[in-house]
Amino acid sequence: MSMLGASMAANKNFFAGTVSSDELVNENEKLVKPIIRGTFAIDPTKIEKTASLHDDVDEAAAIGRPSRYTGEVPVLYVTLKPGALVQDAGNRVHAFLNESLTDRFSIPVEVRVLPKLPKTTTGHIFKPYLAVKEAEEMIQPVVERYLMKKEYKLSLNLSKDMQVKAQVVIAEGIDYDLNELETDIDALPINCEVRYS
Repeated sequence: MSMLGASMAANKNFFAGTVSSDELVNENEKLVKPIIRGTFAIDPTKIEKTASLHDDVDEAAAIGRPSRYTGEVPVLYVTLKPGALVQDAGNRVHAFLNESLTDRFSIPVEVRVLPKLPKTTTGHIFKPYLAVKEAEEMIQPVVERYLMKKEYKLSLNLSKDMQVKAQVVIAEGIDYDLNELETDIDALPINCEVRYS
């Protein structure tokens, strides 16, 4: 365990575990990709289990959202139990996690409520889909400041190491000066290429 300072620790246990390997192993011996926030490796299953203790949460999936400053920040996707009030559910779950998680770095920057989580054919939550969704939501608004939807195509893929790779292909006949677009895309914490068709 590493400590960030006694004065900070007095306010909400500012402790974080260190992990020497690239992956964590949970109690079911399943390999888990940690969320790397700065120098801290966060176990997403810890966030998910804590969120599942909330009365309204049915399922939870924590992933790392790319961040230019810290590498990744935790984001939590949840589904609600039948009958749970949808309005402000994300805020209620976030407040619950803020009180329940002792490791401040594990508290998600956002809790997103979905009607259902993507699943594999075996019924497990498919987190790579959520990672692609996060990347798309970061890239699309930047591109749409410069181009209309019919003027480009955005494609997103996952590499073998589960990193999102994006490509913006600009349609034929578009002759705007898109240097600013390329600069804004380069500023994103996602591997994204801009090319012309």
